[in-house]
Amino acid sequence: EEKKDLKKASTALERLVLLKPSPASNLRLAGYYIGLKDSVRAIEPLERFTAVKRDAGPQMLLLSKCYLVRKDYEKAEVVMRKVIALKPKESLSDIYLVYAVALEGIGKLPDAIGAYEMSLKYDAKNGEAFFKVGQFYLRERKWKEAITPLLNALNLGVHRDEAMAGLADAY
Repeated sequence: EEKKDLKKASTALERLVLLKPSPASNLRLAGYYIGLKDSVRAIEPLERFTAVKRDAGPQMLLLSKCYLVRKDYEKAEVVMRKVIALKPKESLSDIYLVYAVALEGIGKLPDAIGAYEMSLKYDAKNGEAFFKVGQFYLRERKWKEAITPLLNALNLGVHRDEAMAGLADAY
């Protein structure tokens, strides 16, 4: 029932945004779409919002995540560079994790490893980042370097089976 109401509200708000656009209504519309788990439809209102509010780091981060869902790594990477340029003080681990995924998606693997490691600098319990760093080292056949991040990912319960298989390869 709540989902139906949210869908109706988003449809009405979408019409209103087309007639009388405003940053606040675009942000609200994006929020409705995120609530409906439709991150791809949230992209347009987030783009309109961040075009006007160029210092809206959290919304830019959300926009990048939506781009990643759509596998639009190039756009996500551009937006994340803008987020990092804002020199945010919060959510740094998440910011660098999203940036790393975007970099990995466009094939900038050495830069992606650096971004994953930055993510770990701000959150030493980021199992996803540990796993990704370990996987990169395995691909590079740097067995010794792969062990610690894969063990950390395993201990944090992230990608357990893949981490164990990677550890078996590394040993």
